[in-house]
Amino acid sequence: MNDIEGGTVTVGVQVRDDVVLIFDQDDGGPSVSRAIDSVLASIYEQNPDAPRVVLFCDTEGVYDGVSVDDEGQFQNFYPIRTTDADHAIEVARAFIVEAPARFH
Repeated sequence: MNDIEGGTVTVGVQVRDDVVLIFDQDDGGPSVSRAIDSVLASIYEQNPDAPRVVLFCDTEGVYDGVSVDDEGQFQNFYPIRTTDADHAIEVARAFIVEAPARFH
């Protein structure tokens, strides 16, 4: 998907309701977490209206949150540490939608 120093990052991206889900495809290239700026830039360049609630699923199937600003720029990661996508979405919505000042 995105070329960064050290190789190409391959991800899967899914928009589910008001959440962007990013999946690391683990093709031997750099990890998504290492290239998150580039990954987010590509997502929001292709779809500027994509939701600003973002989750990252690593190669072990564990979801964590990705805080972005109103322009889709990376702010930080926050732990959710669950393999249940629905639970991760609920937690992310609570963090980002219900307490936005804390994560922006």
